[in-house]
Order: sequence, then C-alpha cells, then structure tokens
Amino acid sequence: GVEVDLVASLDCSALTHCWTFTNRTNARIETLAIIPYIDGDLYFSGDYNNDFAGASVGVPRTVYEFDEGDDPEEPTTLLALSGDDPEDRYLTGWEVAEFSESRERIANTGNGCAPLRNGITNRAGQNRDANDDRVTDRGYDVTLALRFDTGPLEPDAMSPAICYTTRWGYARPCSDEDM
Repeated sequence: GVEVDLVASLDCSALTHCWTFTNRTNARIETLAIIPYIDGDLYFSGDYNNDFAGASVGVPRTVYEFDEGDDPEEPTTLLALSGDDPEDRYLTGWEVAEFSESRERIANTGNGCAPLRNGITNRAGQNRDANDDRVTDRGYDVTLALRFDTGPLEPDAMSPAICYTTRWGYARPCSDEDM
C-alpha cells in the first residue's frame, strides 16, 4: 500500500496540511492525487444557496468562497484555499463548482480521479463568470477544490511534501492578488 503522513498546523485563521506519501508496494506508482475540497456553506447572510466565489489569476492559485455580493472591493466573510508552493509545481487543477455535483464527481474514483474543471461553473458545468472577472456573477451553493499530483514513486520512495492552506476571516475577497 501507500503510507500517508500528515502534518497539520494552525496559525490563527489559517490551517495548513502537509502530506507525504511513501510507496510501500513492490511496484512503481505513476500518480498519487490529493484533492482538498470545501463546501463552506457560509450562512451569515441569507442561506447556503447565495454564496459567491472567486479564483486568483496568479500563482499560487487561490480559490475563494465568500458570503455576499460579487464586489471584490467590499469586505465579507470568506474562506480561501491555496497551495503553499509558490510555483504551484504539483497543482494540476482547480475549480469553483456547485454542491453536490462537484463532491460526487471528485469522490467517484472508480475510473481514476476525475480532472477538475479549471473554471467557475455550476452543476451542469456551465460558466458562472460571464464577465470574466474571476468572481461568480450570482450566488449559489459553491464549492472549492484544488488538485495536486505527485509521482511517479518507485518502491520505498517518498513523495515531496504537498501542502495547502485553508484561511478564513472577514476581508476583501480579492480574486487577483495583484489588485
């Protein structure tokens, strides 16, 4: 099998997970994928069906879920999910999608891990960022996901650490870190 090690740390409003994988089989493993997924259901204003979301343009890729409005200049309650590698070397996909389609698609690994959509979509896979500002145009039951791949791993080899952070708080839900 695969030996999985996790080191987690909490720093105020940021929870970081760092995973390593060791191949304990006698065969080479081509790819190991980890997909952090969040269905934040922010319920501070309205209900869970009016959450908004956004995605950064730069590296490292960050996906955001926030509670109100699509104005990146207005502070709001938010969650953010991002990789900790400043070059995103292991990031192979990201998405802002809709519960429960996203969860079911990610969890169904019978034919391997499904690729993420690399976009802001609804449950039908339709674009929900018509004005291309990297923020949802209206609220819905959004979910966030990133996909990191490592490999190949020879027998008894350990992967590099794959780390990602979940942040929460009240801030501007910037979708572009250069703003």
